[in-house]
Amino acid sequence: MLNGVGRFGVVGACVLAVGTAAVQDADVPKPRNLKVTTPPETGPVPSAAGHYGWGEPVAADEFSGETLDPGGWQIYDGPGHAGQGRRSPTAVSVRNGVLTITGTKDGTTGGVAWRKGSQKFGRWEARVRSSQGCACYHPVLLLWPDGGGGGVAPEGGGGEVDYMETFDDGRRQSTGFYLHYGPENGARKIGARVRADLTRWHTFAVEWTPRSMSGFIDGRRWFFTAKREALPPGPMGQTIQLDWFPQDTRRTADGIDRLAPAALEVDWIRMYRLSAQPVPSTPAVDPSAPPAVEPSAPVADPSAPPSAPVANPPASPSPSHSVPPSHSVPLSPSVPPLPSASPSVPVADPSAPAA
Repeated sequence: MLNGVGRFGVVGACVLAVGTAAVQDADVPKPRNLKVTTPPETGPVPSAAGHYGWGEPVAADEFSGETLDPGGWQIYDGPGHAGQGRRSPTAVSVRNGVLTITGTKDGTTGGVAWRKGSQKFGRWEARVRSSQGCACYHPVLLLWPDGGGGGVAPEGGGGEVDYMETFDDGRRQSTGFYLHYGPENGARKIGARVRADLTRWHTFAVEWTPRSMSGFIDGRRWFFTAKREALPPGPMGQTIQLDWFPQDTRRTADGIDRLAPAALEVDWIRMYRLSAQPVPSTPAVDPSAPPAVEPSAPVADPSAPPSAPVANPPASPSPSHSVPPSHSVPLSPSVPPLPSASPSVPVADPSAPAA
């Protein structure tokens, strides 16, 4: 899916889940088995930052107020993806320590871009959950090029990193990681999918180094690529979106109310440096230069047995999303959020196996 940067620079338990695939190339997958257990609603929250010792975030939002900080966030206000529906500030609310983006049956939905969440190379992590609902709504956590403009592809290229992109039958039992790269209107994609009960809280993270890209769920790595040409060439910014694809309504599972409001909730979001020293936002990385840091997890084992197939796989490849204009307005929540999240601080789970 796409999106995120505006004119200012950044646009924009225990249910067992099995069958993750980490891939190095869309045409030559290198699968790796992984079991993901939904963390409990209370207690320590497993996270990549805690598991790998990423240190203190350089930017964070716990959504502790009653509105979004207008200096920290751009709230979308304009036509929806591909001109369908509308992205409205009324679909964005903050309550009880949770950011909620709601989608309604008329195609009104929302999205936000994090003005503080931009850097070249680094790590981002968020704790999120999604309600069941019409398959026409796609919850997304993504990185978009600074100054990438609007439309369904970044102006001049620049890539797109969807480190949690859910397009399914509305039951919210699997999600994907999609790394888009290449020229504008001719991008290629590397992707992977993981099974997890997304109606429960999970942490999703992405780590971008000069030589690799990794994706994590609850501190466990499930996506990796070292394909140099697929990595973004410049700084990227963080956005959070619930996008409307009315053509996917027909894919909604039996028993799911297609007309009921859908919601994406965010308990917190954080951004980290790769090291204690600020990483300069230079142009393209010199392929011959040594990496600033090594990735937080080893390369996927190409000899590992293939993972179990994902239930109800998507019928089409990862979509891209149109970028909204840069505009902030006061919040006016119109739909109540799901139950609030419990206070949480990421802590490494000593019992969790290494990624």
